[in-house]
Amino acid sequence: MIQLGSLKLPVSSFIFDFWHICDYGRSGSGKSFFLSSSADCEFTSPSLILDFERGQQSSLLKAPNTIQVVYMPEFMRINNYSDVSSATRAIVNKLLNTSDFPFKFIGIDSISEFARQYLNKLKGNKSKATWDEHGQVLDFLSTLFRDLNSLPIHLGINAKERRFGQFDDDGNAVSRTILRPFLTENASVDMVGVFDIVLHFEGDIKYSQGKPTFYNKVTTQITEAAEGKDRSGQLPIVLEMPTMDKVFSYLRKVSVNGHEQEQKLETK
Repeated sequence: MIQLGSLKLPVSSFIFDFWHICDYGRSGSGKSFFLSSSADCEFTSPSLILDFERGQQSSLLKAPNTIQVVYMPEFMRINNYSDVSSATRAIVNKLLNTSDFPFKFIGIDSISEFARQYLNKLKGNKSKATWDEHGQVLDFLSTLFRDLNSLPIHLGINAKERRFGQFDDDGNAVSRTILRPFLTENASVDMVGVFDIVLHFEGDIKYSQGKPTFYNKVTTQITEAAEGKDRSGQLPIVLEMPTMDKVFSYLRKVSVNGHEQEQKLETK
């Protein structure tokens, strides 16, 4: 049982302690900025970002004590790791064996780029990866997600988007298509099931009085156009200008007898 004020609730009816979030969309839609905003949220700061594509370099600049960005190619070069899987495994293993865990949040930017770099390493000079090499990427990612999910920490993973469905030889859709998180050809569908929250990002430049302004939004449920997921049942269907603080302002609440109350946890 979990104590909420004067109420006792079964664990199954309560919001999870730690949230695993996948945010995906096209380049420039604000995914890296969203991960960087973890430094401004009390539930996710301090945070650690594993950056595979320097997305954080163009996002928020934060003090070292609120966000730590590890640029993975540079980390590999300095520590003589030959591929991204070995470097990532070393970081996660260190965190798993750390009794005094220094972070509240881990972000990966992006898992799509991670998979691309790892697959390129496996296929070498071949023009196309084999099924076995795709399988090795999937096996490693499954282990990585399991290890990350075992940490007492919130998790945010960026991914690129890809339109899935049936297409003819000319690339024309012959069935209903939908946008989903994209890793490799064989891993994308599984991404949705792994996470509690799946956010589809859309971003664009809008003009106000002739001045350009960046605008973005996320959808949190499946639509005709894109995959989405909200296991909490707390997020609005559309959230404009999303930040980690905005998302956790919903996730920190639970509906009890029709009234939203902030979580005050005491495990009994």
